Amino acid sequence: MRESATIKYTGKPKRWFSDCRLVEPPQSIGCLRHEPTGYSLAVYKPISRFHAFMLRWCLGVKYEKI
Repeated sequence: MRESATIKYTGKPKRWFSDCRLVEPPQSIGCLRHEPTGYSLAVYKPISRFHAFMLRWCLGVKYEKI
């Protein structure tokens, strides 16, 4: 017969909300903009020139720094 995990647990009870704190969202450093549709997508990490060129050439989105 198997025992449940709650019977075997002998540690401290978990405090679910004890470590809660406000977290700021990351700041965007640029955006990818699609001119024909006007759609823009935020970018949070730097993009190399090669990646920006390939995004422009293959997908038609332009990388713009803020």
